[in-house]
Amino acid sequence: MEEIVVARPDRSAVAVVAVGVLVIVTAAVNVGGWRTAIWMVPLGVATLYWFAEMKLSVTSESVVVVNFASRKYLDLTTVQIVDQAHPLTWPVDDTERERAARALYLTDESGQRVRVAVAPSRGHQLDTIAEALYRAIATMQAER
Repeated sequence: MEEIVVARPDRSAVAVVAVGVLVIVTAAVNVGGWRTAIWMVPLGVATLYWFAEMKLSVTSESVVVVNFASRKYLDLTTVQIVDQAHPLTWPVDDTERERAARALYLTDESGQRVRVAVAPSRGHQLDTIAEALYRAIATMQAER
C-alpha cells in the first residue's frame, strides 16, 4: 500500500522539543532525585517520539492523521478539509489582530472531526499543507 506523506513536523521543531524535554527532565531529576528519573525519563522520551512521529498522510483507502499518541483514519472518498478560525489563539500584535489564527480540521461521513496538529495556526504553511492534501487525495483517488 502506497502512502503519500503530506506533512510532518520540521526538524527544527523536533530539535526544539528535544531540548525542551531535556531541560524539563534534567530539572525534575535535579529537584526530585533518582526516583523522579524513573518516570520522567521514559515520559520525556515518549513525548519526543510522539512529536517526531506526527504526520498527515494519504493512503489508497484513507487520510491518516497522527497527532501525538492518537492515529485517526478518515475515509478517502468522503473526507472534507475545513480551515477555520482557531478560537484559543490570541493575536500576536495589532497587525495580526485582523488575521485570526486558523486551524486545519478534517471530517468525514462517520462524523469524525480531527485537527491536523502538524499544520501551524499562523502563516501560509497551513495553506500549503491544505493544497498538498487536496493534490494527494486527488492522486490516490485517480489510482483507484
